[in-house]
Amino acid sequence: MHELELCFQPAHELVRRIKARELSALEVMDAHLAQIGRINPSVNAIVTLLPERARAGAAAIDAALDRGEDPGVHALAAEAYLASGDLSGAVRHFERAKALSPANTGIQTRLAQVRFAAGDATRAIAELETASAGNAQDYQADLALIAAHLRQREADKALTAILGLETKQPNHPLTHNLRGGALLLKGD
Repeated sequence: MHELELCFQPAHELVRRIKARELSALEVMDAHLAQIGRINPSVNAIVTLLPERARAGAAAIDAALDRGEDPGVHALAAEAYLASGDLSGAVRHFERAKALSPANTGIQTRLAQVRFAAGDATRAIAELETASAGNAQDYQADLALIAAHLRQREADKALTAILGLETKQPNHPLTHNLRGGALLLKGD
């Protein structure tokens, strides 16, 4: 396949072909960098181009594939499916990434967000509760859980989740603002 053709393939198809070792991630990255080099001078869409970092990331994906399954590769594949609108493909790959790295709260949080987008709020909240309890340093899952409860107008559940966040971020102003929002929702 000509390098220009690679630039117009759907992301999920490129991920599939990279994972099948039909293409390397570095080959795909080089094709895109070449396209940027051809087009960007006239459109000036990319102000800061860091090709070394981009190529290093692509090489890391190839190396991970050479070593066997890697949760990051599955998370990348999930993002590609999500970008193309394939929620079930995204869920499938985030689930694989989670199975390979069950303590990774970032993957759990992202899986929950995709479950919300797919209309599976019950499983999404369960994912967020697990992620929230799993890492005392990371509070992204806590924020997503609180936001979900507030969106569903569940003030008491939001307040319970805020208590968990307060243990992680006791002096953060956002914690106090969220508590105030939940209390307003509750009518207190």
